[in-house]
Amino acid sequence: MMQTFRAVFLAEVRTVRRLARTWVLGVLAIGTTFAGYAFFADLHGEASSFLPSAVTSPRFLVDSLGGYLL
Repeated sequence: MMQTFRAVFLAEVRTVRRLARTWVLGVLAIGTTFAGYAFFADLHGEASSFLPSAVTSPRFLVDSLGGYLL
């Protein structure tokens, strides 16, 4: 049972690695996440001296960044 599952899993992984859409979606996901991270890091760096710390605190910006990860 486990050997069959492993064989099917490895065959699927080999197939997916060859598909261009897998790589395109992966690059888009990583790029979007990095852009959101860079945006919020810049927001924290630039606006933390003007706004209250509750607005630009990394603790609360993680919630906003989570939307990009979805």
